[in-house]
Amino acid sequence: MHTTSDALASQKAAQQAGVIGRRQARDVGLSDRQIQRRVATSERVRILPGAFAFSAVPLTWWSWSFAAVVSLGTGGVLLAGLAAAVRRWVEPRFPITVAVPRESRPRWPREKLLAMRVPVASHEVVNADGLPITTRARTAADIAHTLPLGAAQDVLDRLLVLGHITLPELTEAVYRSKRNGAAQARHLVATAADRAASTAERLAQRLFQDAGLLAFVANYPVRCGRQVWKIDIAFVAAKVAVEINGWAIHRLPDRGRADYAKSADLQAAGWLVLTFTWNDLIERPHAVIERVRAALQGRELRTTNLR
Repeated sequence: MHTTSDALASQKAAQQAGVIGRRQARDVGLSDRQIQRRVATSERVRILPGAFAFSAVPLTWWSWSFAAVVSLGTGGVLLAGLAAAVRRWVEPRFPITVAVPRESRPRWPREKLLAMRVPVASHEVVNADGLPITTRARTAADIAHTLPLGAAQDVLDRLLVLGHITLPELTEAVYRSKRNGAAQARHLVATAADRAASTAERLAQRLFQDAGLLAFVANYPVRCGRQVWKIDIAFVAAKVAVEINGWAIHRLPDRGRADYAKSADLQAAGWLVLTFTWNDLIERPHAVIERVRAALQGRELRTTNLR
C-alpha cells in the first residue's frame, strides 16, 4: 500500500534522476522497514549503501552522481570531469570522480565511481541542479591536474575562448591547489601565458635542429613599409616564416589582430608564412617537420624554375 510518504519519496527521486537516499526517504516519513519492503518487492533497487533507485529507471551517469552524493550524506563533491560535464564543458564519462571526507571509506563500484580524499574548501563548492560541484575556477584547475596534457589543453583553451574563466583566475586556482599533477598544471598555465611563447619557440627550434633543418634564424626582423616584424623562426634564403602560437594565444583579440596584420605584411613581401600551435609541436611534431620541409623544397624548386 502506497502512502503520502511514498508520493513524497517519488517526487524527491524524480528530482534526482530516479535516485533517493535512505536519509531522504526517512525525512519524508518512510521507515527503514518500509524502505526494505519496497526493495524486497523489486519496486526499488539498492545501488549503493544508503542509495536507492526505482527499478524502472535506467541508471545514467546523472543517476550515479546523485547516488554517490546521497550515499555519503554530507561532504561529497563532484570533481574535475563530472563537474565539467554538469556545466556541459565536456561529455560525461565513467568513472565519476567524487571528493569524499577524509574519514569516509565508501564501497563503490570502481568502474562507476572514484572516491578521492582531496580537500575542497566550502567556497569552492556550488550547487548545480541539486548536485554539489566545484566552482568554475576549481573545476578548471582540476582538469589541468588530472586530464592528459592534450585533452586538458583542448578543454581549457575552449573555456578561455568562451570566457568561462580567465587566465589569471585559472593560474591562481592552479597555484592554490596542492595535489598530484601540480607540475603538469603549472606547465599548462605557464605555456598559456602570452609571455611564454618563447617556450614554444625553443621547442620548435629543437625539433628543426633534430630534423636537420638548420638554416634558420630566430626572431628575424623584416621591414614591411614603416612596420618592422620579427619572425619567430625564419628560413631566410627560402623566405619561409614559421610562427609559433601558445596553446591559448588566440584568446586575446588584440594579439589575434596583430598576428593577422603581421602575416598579411609578410606575405605581401614574398614570405610564405606557416603557423603552428603548441599542440602541434607536442602532439604532431612529425607533421610539423614534414610541412616545413615540403615548404622549403617547394620554395627551392620555385627559385630554380625562375632562373
